[in-house]
Parts: sequence; C-alpha cells; structure tokens
Amino acid sequence: MSKIISTLLFSMLALILNAQQYNYPNPGTGSWIVPDGVNMITVYCWGAGGAGGNAKNLGVPPIFNGSGGSGGSGGFNKAVNYSVVPGQIINFTVGAGGQYDPNYQSTNPGGGVGGGTSVSTNSINIVSATGGAGGGKVNTNNLPAINGTAGSPSGNNGSNTAGGSSTYTSTAPYLLGMAPQWGGGSIASGAGGNNGTVATTTGASNGANGNNRGGGGGGGSVKENNIIPSLQAHGGNGGNGAVVICARKLALNETNLNWNCIDVNGFCPVKYIQLAGNYLLSSIIVTPPAGYIVSNTASFTTFGTSTSPLSISVSGGLQYDIGTTLYVKLQSTATPGQFNGNLTVACSGTPGVTTKSVALNAVVSQIPNASLTLSGNNSFCQGDSVIITSANNSGYTYQWSNTGNIVVGSTNTFTAYSSGNYSVIISDNLGCSVTSSTITVIEMPLPIATITSDNELTYCVGQQIQNILSVNSAANYLWNTGDTIQSIVATSPGVFSVNIFDANGCQNTDSIQITVNPLPNVNAGNDQTICQGETLSLAGNGATTYSWNNGITNNVAFSPTQSNDYIVIGTDIDGCQDSDTVIVTVNSNSSSQLTETAVSSYILNGQTYTQSGTYTQVIPNAAGCDSTITLNLTINSSGLDELINDAILIFPNPANNQINIEYDGQIQKLEIVDFKGAKVYSSTENKKVYALPTNIETGYYMLVMSTDEGAFRKELMIQR
Repeated sequence: MSKIISTLLFSMLALILNAQQYNYPNPGTGSWIVPDGVNMITVYCWGAGGAGGNAKNLGVPPIFNGSGGSGGSGGFNKAVNYSVVPGQIINFTVGAGGQYDPNYQSTNPGGGVGGGTSVSTNSINIVSATGGAGGGKVNTNNLPAINGTAGSPSGNNGSNTAGGSSTYTSTAPYLLGMAPQWGGGSIASGAGGNNGTVATTTGASNGANGNNRGGGGGGGSVKENNIIPSLQAHGGNGGNGAVVICARKLALNETNLNWNCIDVNGFCPVKYIQLAGNYLLSSIIVTPPAGYIVSNTASFTTFGTSTSPLSISVSGGLQYDIGTTLYVKLQSTATPGQFNGNLTVACSGTPGVTTKSVALNAVVSQIPNASLTLSGNNSFCQGDSVIITSANNSGYTYQWSNTGNIVVGSTNTFTAYSSGNYSVIISDNLGCSVTSSTITVIEMPLPIATITSDNELTYCVGQQIQNILSVNSAANYLWNTGDTIQSIVATSPGVFSVNIFDANGCQNTDSIQITVNPLPNVNAGNDQTICQGETLSLAGNGATTYSWNNGITNNVAFSPTQSNDYIVIGTDIDGCQDSDTVIVTVNSNSSSQLTETAVSSYILNGQTYTQSGTYTQVIPNAAGCDSTITLNLTINSSGLDELINDAILIFPNPANNQINIEYDGQIQKLEIVDFKGAKVYSSTENKKVYALPTNIETGYYMLVMSTDEGAFRKELMIQR
C-alpha cells in the first residue's frame, strides 16, 4: 500500500514540476533569474515538516500498545501577482525537515522541528513559511502517546492531528494529506508519513518519513507483552520545505489582424492567432469586438461574440500551460462599413493579470464594376487619341495608370494620347478599391514628311524662280497645287505644302515657302559741290552694306581733283541689291589783278590801305572758292577825296532797292564797284534818287561819284 501511495505521490509531484517549470525542493539556498517575457510570478513556499515521535515501552505493565506522536507539518504561504522584470534575481532558502531522535530513552524522544523557508529579492521578503514541530514523547506510564504540535508559519498552519485530510481537491496547485493514518499531513502541506503499524501479534514498526513540501513524519508504533520486553520504534523524519515559482506568461504571434477590403456578401477569410504561455487557472476568456466571432476550432463549432465571450479550457497538469489556436472571422459582410476594435484575451478570476489585445480591422465595401471599354480602335495615329471608359460608379474615385505609372485622370473616362497598358483603380470613401483589367492602346507613328528644294528659297525682285520640290517618303501624296507626284517644279513665289498618307491611314504634312524680297531703296545722298583741295565723304543709306566705284569707301573723308559721278551699290539682309548715283562738282579757285590810285587811302573788301604798295587778298569767288586779288595801289593826294558827310549825304546805308543823295552841286557820274574792281552799276544822270539793279547781291561795295567839285568815294553796303 505504501509503495502505491509513493508512486502516486511521485507522479503528482512530476506533474507539478513539469507545469511549474521552476521548482526548488532541496534544502539550502539558491537564486533564480527572471527570463525574458515574464513580468508576473506567483511564489509558493512550504516550511519543512517536523519528525514523528519514537515509541518504546519504559513502564512495568506486561502489555504496551501505542504510537509515538506524528510530526507537525510545515507552514504554507504563497504570493499572488508579484510583479517582476526580466533579469531580476529572486533569492530563496529552503528549510530541511526535522530528524527523529535516535535516543529512545531521552526525556523528550520526539523528532526535530522542521526548518523555515523564505523567498526574497533585493533584501525584501516576498513570502516565507515556518517549519513544523516534532512528534510527542514515548509512553512512560501506560498513558497514550502525545502528538507533536505544529509550528506557527506565516501562512496556513500545519495540522496537529495524527492524520491529514482524506480529500484530494484539484482546484488548488498543491497536494493534500492522502489518508487518515498518515502522520503530520495538512491541507496546506505535503502528505505526512504513516505512523508505524503493528499487527495483532507482538512487534514494532517505525514511522514513515513525511513527504517533501512540509509533510510531518509519522510516529513509531509498538505492541509488546511481557514475553518480549522493551520493543521500540522510531518516528519518521519530516519532509523538506520547497519553493515553487510559477511564471505568468501569455504571448501572441500576431499584433494586428487586417482583412483590408471585403466585397459585400463576398468570401470572408478566416485568420488565426496562436496563444502560448502558462497560467494557474483552468480557462481563458476571449472577447472579440462587435462584428467578429472567434472559435477554438476551424469549423467554428464553438464560438464567441462581443456579447458572448468564448471560454476555452486549458489543460496541462496542476499548473496550466496554454497552447491554443484562436480562429477569427467577420460575423457578417452584408452591410458596407468599417469593422474594427480589439480582441481581448484574459484569465478569468485572476486579478492583476495584464489583458492581451489584438487589433482587428476589416472594411466591407460594395466592389464596383471595373471593366474597360474603348471609344474606337485600340490603335490611333500620333497626335490623335482614344477614350477609355469604365463604368460610372457614383461616389467612387478613379486613379488611372499606364504600365504601373500614375497618370493624370480622376473620372471614369480617360483620354490616352500615347501607347501603353492602361488600367484604373476605383476606390470608395471607405478606402476600398478594385483594379481593372489592363487595356492596351497603340500610338502609330506618322509618315515622314519633309520637303526639300534643289535651289535657294529666297529671291530678289527681278530674279527667275526655278525650284524642284521633292518629298523623301514612299507613300501617297497630295500637293496644294493638286499634284499627286513625289516632285513638283515651282516657278513662282508662295507656300507649297504636301499631305502624305501611309498604309495605316495616318497622314503627315509639311510645307515650304519661296519668297521674293523687294530691292532695297538705296540713296547715295544729294549732289555736292566743293572747291579744289577740299575733302568730303559719301554715305549711302537704305541698305545694310555699301560698295562705291572709283575706289572710295562708304562714309570715309576723300579729296577729289575733278568733278565726277559716284555710284553706290547697297545690299540688304536678304542679299538683294540696288544702286544710286551722286554728282560731285569740283570748282576751281580764281585770281585777279587790281591797279588803283587813291588820294589818301583805298578800301578793298573792307580793308583800308593808306600807303602805296602791292597787296593780296583771298576772298570767296562766285563759285564759293578762293579768289586771290592782287592790289597794286598808288596813293596820290591829288586824287579822289573821300566823301565828306557834311558835303554829300548818302542814305540809306545799308541800302536795299535804292539810294538817296543830297548834294547841292552837279553830279556828273555815279558808279558802284565791288571790291574785286568790277563795276556793278553806273549812271551819268544828275539825280537825287538812284534805283539799284536787282542783280546786285548783298555785300560791301564802293560808291564813286564825279561832281563839279571833284571826284569822291564812299563805302556802301547793299543788303537784300
């Protein structure tokens, strides 16, 4: 029987060890480092049990039948929801069980007291439990044995009864006393050892050791008679204390479940979440948000909603390991809208445990028709276009692309001007979209249309036009002249154009212009007159460049020696030319001799001479050139006298059309002589008023008058 119990006890202990993962049943000190992912622990602490009492008859009665007292169980304590961080060091001390007294005849032959157990971190005590007391004394006077008394731990006290409870409860993570005959058991500690058992015949039986986790040792049992005196049996040793650390841990392999867009009444995919970890309780509660259902089976035979959470049982021994797959899908996709929220996972009834959440998000939309049609053929000539149309879905937006590249376009129609693979993404206000199939359009190149000419295209007035115009393309032609051949001959100015048609029906055009430019209006300037030795420059205008004959350069000072005609040729920016002529007259200088006799002085061209001699003057002649006058002058005091103002009065001076003379004497002759010595007027009439000829030019003159009193002269200015 004891072997069966021991086997059962070992199996149950193995379940605890496998589930808890962190078990320290041996006496002594140690430490544990909090692993990654753990932030909450529960610590279980058992004090060691006391040893059972010895049994020995020391009295004189002929018969003794009794047991030593059971050892007390160790104390039990636990800490729930202790917060930790990964890497934190947890220290512990495990107490040793009490040992029975080998001295059967001592005054106190009970077993030793079990050691206390404690757990701490950073010098702060987490939890502790004291050891149990030893067993009772031996019988000395035919009195019943005295059972051991339990210690006083921080947690539940051990029982001081001979046997522990016979009930095994699966709702707690510890073992109970298994049978009434066990010693030192309690509901908070491991099973106590059996008391020694004696049959009806004479004999002795030692008490069994208490189970680790604080089970007290059983008392020894003796039955003797006077035939075999002094039988004895020792009690069992107390079980060692223990420390068990349970890590509360829950992991999810998904942090976000996104369905994106789902068509109304369309197929709704199922996604799953893998839960892992360990807890002390027997179930987890999963609560999905509105619109979703969850199940722990792929067939959704069991499921929960936001109003009815899913409770999932967890198996794995006294300490529960979680290894559960949750399946999640939308409950309904009949209504467009956005369904989001957090799916929560928690352990029911475990305060302080952080709830795990997974974000769920699905958008249900009415996916629109995304087929494409063309307004014509899928090929068009360069410069033309084709219209691509999708169904007009009210309230949707459109984004067109060409071979994956976004192009401008935001309505259900798009005009394609170039080759490509076109498609459109149609989106609603929920952010759902559908991509159309691809439609290919081809832009065909235009035929080459280039007109060439075998001659210059620009002419001047008067030049003959003769141009052969050709097109370098093998196609069909139509000139604006009506010709349908590849080359035509142009003999007049104007614009010549041609349309070229290829086999695809595409056409291109080119034009060329023949221009006749007017001649420049070249002007050589006014005719010029100069005197010998003078310089002048000639400048043409009305063109861009100029070329003169006779070796002169436009707008440069030269000195001609004789009169001549000069011709200039002007060229404009178009290369057209015209000419003009200017006449340059070169006048000669003149010279003359003048011999005069004067009474006291002689005036010539405003210059007064008072002495005889030869004098030279240079004055302009009639042509405006130099006239050299040589004056041979003889001063003879018996000659002409200068008119005296009070004898003869001449007015006006300057004169215009006539002169008036007031003189009381007889005027015999009146002459007007220029300063070159030439007479310009002569009269032999004795008059008071003389009309001047109109051919007398403005200038200075000498009026010479012969009278009955002699000859007189007076300078006269005629001003026209």
